[in-house]
Amino acid sequence: MDAFDQIDVLSKSAKIYINARAMGFEPEGMSDEQMAEMTRAFNLPR
Repeated sequence: MDAFDQIDVLSKSAKIYINARAMGFEPEGMSDEQMAEMTRAFNLPR
């Protein structure tokens, strides 16, 4: 179930990114520090 959840989140993230690019936006993404904070906050695998 965890693998399915991760794939689902990745799929949704990819759709958001593609739609943003199609509208002319260049997503900035997150810094390494922000990613580390999210990893800790949501207890994500490394």
